[in-house]
Amino acid sequence: MRISRMDLDDVGASPQRIAEAVISQIPDLPIPIPVEEIACALGIVEIRIEPIKSFEGALITTGPEKAEGSILVNARSHPRRRRYTIGHELGHFLHPLHVPPAGGFHCTSDDMSRNNSAGVDTRIRQEIQANAFAAELMLPRSVFLRDLKRMRGLDLEHITELGNKYQVSKEAVARRYVHFQEEPSAIVFSHKGRVRYFCKHDDFPWLDVRSGAPVPAPSIAAASVGSATRATDWSEIDPSVWLSRPNQRGMCEQTLVQQAGYRMTLQALDDDSSEDEDEPALEESWTPKFRRK
Repeated sequence: MRISRMDLDDVGASPQRIAEAVISQIPDLPIPIPVEEIACALGIVEIRIEPIKSFEGALITTGPEKAEGSILVNARSHPRRRRYTIGHELGHFLHPLHVPPAGGFHCTSDDMSRNNSAGVDTRIRQEIQANAFAAELMLPRSVFLRDLKRMRGLDLEHITELGNKYQVSKEAVARRYVHFQEEPSAIVFSHKGRVRYFCKHDDFPWLDVRSGAPVPAPSIAAASVGSATRATDWSEIDPSVWLSRPNQRGMCEQTLVQQAGYRMTLQALDDDSSEDEDEPALEESWTPKFRRK
């Protein structure tokens, strides 16, 4: 594989544009993306998989000019997560404004999930940019949007299917899934009954949860004891359980129970408003946008 770094010089500092400039040089783009081959074609001379306790990945370079680099990836992580980590470190390597600190970039599992740059320092902003690059590279926008168009409605099973196709973690897929859906939605990531973080569509109301807080007790996410291989059915939930400013629309929730206490909870606003209760004909003709089972 041949990819010219010179062709990246004029695209600026946008992670999306840098990733698109890389992808544009790969004819007949294969899916899943061959991220290791791409990294090596762009100047990464070594990718080492080693057991690490304190971080997920690291980038060591030759200096501020970053002519060459080496990537270290945590062998304890799932192979799909390792692929995303390589993409993340490659983002640091290619971004023109990411000057390596002494000892290189060392990125934790929290860094790999950062997605909100409001009011953060330079280091965290760089981690968010590296995530944006990894998402654009590993889940190419044009191909990913075609997949969303093919899949009807909202469903966590879609995220599982897309993770299998692109060979990245469900969590990485979920963030992009929510961002690009036409129907506003949100997704909450939790571990052992406590919220890790959430991401949402720009048009979805703000969630009244914070990192480290217990998952709201009345939620389906807190009560679910579903299978680790299949999502629960959609269930109606009082919007005040999750939203800081509940509106007049209903809300539905679906949860995927994962291994080691991790859970993913997808949320959607219900178009079936209370004013339709006296209109059975209209209710019969209404088809929900998300998939019920």
